[in-house]
Amino acid sequence: MALLPTPSASGKNGPGQGVRKVREKALLLFIFACFVLICFGAFNFVPESWDKVNVQVTDRSRTLVGRVGQDNQVLVKPPQNIHAEEEAKAKVDERKTEGGSKAKATMKYVEIDMSSLDKSSAEYKRLFVKKMAQHAWQGYEAFAWGENELKPLSQRGHSASVFGATHMGATIVDSLDTLHIMGMTEEFERAKTWVTEELNFDQDAYVSTFEMTIRFVGGLLSTYALTNDEALKNKALEIAEKLLPAYSSSTGLSYSLVHLRRGEVKNWNWSPGKASILSEVGTMQLEMAYLTELTGKKVFHEKAHAAREALFKPSRPEGLYYNYISPDHGNW
Repeated sequence: MALLPTPSASGKNGPGQGVRKVREKALLLFIFACFVLICFGAFNFVPESWDKVNVQVTDRSRTLVGRVGQDNQVLVKPPQNIHAEEEAKAKVDERKTEGGSKAKATMKYVEIDMSSLDKSSAEYKRLFVKKMAQHAWQGYEAFAWGENELKPLSQRGHSASVFGATHMGATIVDSLDTLHIMGMTEEFERAKTWVTEELNFDQDAYVSTFEMTIRFVGGLLSTYALTNDEALKNKALEIAEKLLPAYSSSTGLSYSLVHLRRGEVKNWNWSPGKASILSEVGTMQLEMAYLTELTGKKVFHEKAHAAREALFKPSRPEGLYYNYISPDHGNW
């Protein structure tokens, strides 16, 4: 008896042949899907630097640059770019903002000397934290000035995701109050000058209502509270007005995304049922209420408060809230 199906008298394949072809097609489709998934993951999640994770161990006499092995040991290799901090400062005059104008080439940093302090003292720990902040800020200024974020491994700016494809200096705005509190005066003044002279909210992009509220409105207002600089308050008012369309739903609940130029709103495609996110809807009242207090414009507090009140209307099993809620129907 033949083990393989033989063509029938009419020249057509037997019934088993068609089944195998379907299975082969399914297998090929599965392999292709896996290949696409691997490529997507590599493109989005693998660090741009092929050096993987660089570990830099520095003291007064040496700098070792290596990578972490499987046993968590540093595999030392010949020093590469051990003067990275100095080169970062030198690159400042090469920075360019979105408009193409050269950034200020003169950067002044106050060197922090902790050599005379006891390492167990509170003052040493305070200055150590400040020095870390200064190191991170210098990297951003040198390699990503005006961009929303810095990719430290590739030393490039990154402007996408929750801020859209914009160049609104999210790191600058979000760091203003920290720079002021830490006494980083030179850095703060450069950051404030950029915000007042170059920050532009007229962007052709969808941005996150939540992120723009807590980072931009919140960042600007908190710095205003520390400095009483009216220019910062006015900037907060400008962006808050552009976010108001996000509260245009029939329930008062805010949408996750708003287009800064057109005022159109929508939710994330990955959100179940394209619903709004609980942690976003319920945490924007502080910034909006404070803005109302400063400007006398009640609309900001009213909109944010209405969104919060809408969260109490649907039933909550055992008093617990769901993660997502529909801004159109008010249902979980």
